[in-house]
Amino acid sequence: MRKNVEHPTHRALIDCGVELAKEFGMYGFTVEQLLARSGISKGSLYHHFEDFNDLVECVQVRIFTEYVKLDISAIQRALDAATD
Repeated sequence: MRKNVEHPTHRALIDCGVELAKEFGMYGFTVEQLLARSGISKGSLYHHFEDFNDLVECVQVRIFTEYVKLDISAIQRALDAATD
């Protein structure tokens, strides 16, 4: 069960996970890399996520959401440009 979904530390860990996933691949980074880059303690990581896989799942959802938003924006631009 996820805790404190809107907590700033929760968001910071996901943001950092997204950066690392884009740099090293979804499963190409480690807990140690995440903690070193984010400056957040291991205790805080496990307070906000059940385990590392829970964090990775949230990272996947965030990245997927970004792509969906880009697709919606492209569709909206195409609709706005349509003349008939």
